[in-house]
Amino acid sequence: MTGKASTSLPSGSALLTGIPAHLLDDDTLSASLRRMGLSPGDPQDVAFDGVVAREWAIGFPACSMRVARIVPSGAMAKRLAGRYPGLGSADFAPPEDRTVILSWHGAALRMPDGDLETILTTLALLSAFLFPRQIQWCPARLWSEAPEITRGIEKYLGGAPLPVLHLVGFDRGSGEGAARIVTRGLGVFTGQELTADATQLGAAETVRRLARLVLDMIENGPVLRNATIDGLLPSETIVLSPKPGIDGNDLVDIAIHPA
Repeated sequence: MTGKASTSLPSGSALLTGIPAHLLDDDTLSASLRRMGLSPGDPQDVAFDGVVAREWAIGFPACSMRVARIVPSGAMAKRLAGRYPGLGSADFAPPEDRTVILSWHGAALRMPDGDLETILTTLALLSAFLFPRQIQWCPARLWSEAPEITRGIEKYLGGAPLPVLHLVGFDRGSGEGAARIVTRGLGVFTGQELTADATQLGAAETVRRLARLVLDMIENGPVLRNATIDGLLPSETIVLSPKPGIDGNDLVDIAIHPA
């Protein structure tokens, strides 16, 4: 047993909430991780936002991953609810429910040579063994019902497209930018976020086109120069204009020209 390391919830992580308590005692969770083929180390005490957690290292050659068991309650539950939109204190009830955090360090999520497939495989395994109710993909602060994101990952691992709607958020602007849609979380894959005016097509159709671009960028890399590509409909064109952004991610302005 080592001393308690203090850390906040890492952005490179996924939260699995609403896990039955009987699956998460030390021996049971260690055995489950071994059955998943994850070769866990001995559990150590760490602290997330001041709450003690138990953490298992499940290192891979390419990146280091850890699984932490935590019991959010009281002040921490309120902090989590404030930090992660869509999560309320009721999501931690009944009290026998627990949360597991899958975190990764030194991972490159950019495809095709990154660690995304390894991370998603591990996340799907944890979901299959631990039966969570909800999963949050923290890079996008995006919550999904656990069965939905798990099915999307399993289909992707079987050859289907990446389930981008579970990994990248699409936000409507506010104030003068209320007609714009901006992606949230694409930057961890490409170093860029997309922004588009939704006035002409409306939010749903604009997001439909942005989702296609998100998938293309995750698979093929960032937009390096101005470009014009075919849209979803005949004679529709999409103009991509990269420009410097903020918060470490550049922006790509998307102009959609309907047929």
